[in-house]
Amino acid sequence: MTNYVTAELPKWAENTVLVWSVFGVLAVVSLGLFFWERRLAAGAPDGGVRPVPLGRIAVGGH
Repeated sequence: MTNYVTAELPKWAENTVLVWSVFGVLAVVSLGLFFWERRLAAGAPDGGVRPVPLGRIAVGGH
C-alpha cells in the first residue's frame, strides 16, 4: 500500500509559479464561462422561444 500524503511530489508540483499560474488560468476561465452563461441566459427573457417575423404575426392576425 502506498501513502500518497508523504510520497515525493512530482517535479512539476514543486514549481510554485507553475502551479499558481495553472490555478489562476483555471479560475479566469471558470469566471469567464460563468459570466458568458449568465449573458446567454439574459438574452432569452421569453423563455427561449424563437422569435417570429413581424410579417407572419401581421398576416396571422387578420
